[in-house]
Amino acid sequence: MAKKVQKVTAKVGDATLQRRGTISFPDKYKKWENQCKSLGPSRIGGKVSLLAWLKRHGQPSKKPSRTNSPNTGLSGMGPTIETIKAVINKRPNGIYYEKDVEDFEDILDDLAEYDSGGSLDPAMIPFTTYPTRDGKVIPDAEAITVYGHYIDEYFESKGWGGTGSPSASAAKGWLSRTAGEGNPPVKQAIFGGPLFGAGLSLKEIVEIAIEEINKVGYILEIKTGRSPVALVNVPSFRSKLASAVRSSLVDGNISVKQVQSKMNNVPFKIEGDKEKAFVAAYSKTQGVAGEFEAFEVNMSPANTKKVIETWMATSRGVKERDIVKSWVDIVRV
Repeated sequence: MAKKVQKVTAKVGDATLQRRGTISFPDKYKKWENQCKSLGPSRIGGKVSLLAWLKRHGQPSKKPSRTNSPNTGLSGMGPTIETIKAVINKRPNGIYYEKDVEDFEDILDDLAEYDSGGSLDPAMIPFTTYPTRDGKVIPDAEAITVYGHYIDEYFESKGWGGTGSPSASAAKGWLSRTAGEGNPPVKQAIFGGPLFGAGLSLKEIVEIAIEEINKVGYILEIKTGRSPVALVNVPSFRSKLASAVRSSLVDGNISVKQVQSKMNNVPFKIEGDKEKAFVAAYSKTQGVAGEFEAFEVNMSPANTKKVIETWMATSRGVKERDIVKSWVDIVRV
C-alpha cells in the first residue's frame, strides 16, 4: 500500500499555499536533542547531560588554567541551538523562507569553525593528566596534556568517577595527546560518532534542512481583490486564456461566464525565477523558499472581463474576423 502523504496548506499573503514535498528536519532535530538529553554523566562523564554541555560550549571558562581562552559566549553551540529552535518554532505552518535558509547556511559556517582546530573545536580543549603503569600513577612523573576529554587511566586510577562514570576504555576515542585528534561527545553531537546513529549529527540535520526547504514545491491558490490583469504576462495563463476566450463565443459574443469557469481553479504552470518573482509579488508571498510549481486564481466576473479586454488589446493573434463588433462592445458580463 502506498504511503499516505500528509497534505500541508497554509495562508500566506493573498494565497493559500499547498506544499508538495516532505519537511523532516524538525523531527530529526527533536530526535537529536532528545539523544543529547539522554546522554548523562554515566555515559559521558561530568555532572550534566550532553545537551547542557553543548549549551555551555563557547562560554568563557572560570577555571584558572583557561583564563586566557578567547571564548566570549557570543559564539558556540549555545547560540547555534537557539537559532535552530527559533527558526522551527516561528514556522508552525511548515512554510519556510529564504531567510531561514540563510540562517542555516550561516550555521554551517559556524559549525566549520568547531572543526577547525581553533578555540571552539571541542577536540582542542586541554586537560592535565599523568602517566600510569598497571593502573597506578608513575611516581614523580611529569604532567602531560590530553585534548578533548579528561577520562583516562589516570582519572580511573584515582577513582574519581566512582561507579557512575564511563571507564577509560569506553572514553578512549574521546581524547588524544595530539590536539584536535580526539572525538569527544560534544564533537560527536555536532559531526557524528558512535554515540549517535547514522544521519543524526547536527551538521547533517542542518544540511537536510537546507535541501528540503529549497526542494519543496508549492501550488498557490490566489485570492485577492486586486486586478489580475498583470497575470496576462505569465505564458501559461495567457495561453489558457486565449483558448478559453476562443472557445467561449456565444452568438458571436464572448461569454464572460464561460471564460471565468474555464480559468478559475485551474493550475497554471510557473517556470523560472522571473515568473516565480512575478507571481510572488502579485500574491504577496515574497521570500517563501522552494519551488513555485503552479498557481490558481478565483476571478470575479468583473475581473474576468478586464483580463479578456487586456488579452485582446495585447494579442497579435486576434483578428477582426474573430469578432462581430468592436471587442469592447461584445465582451459582456
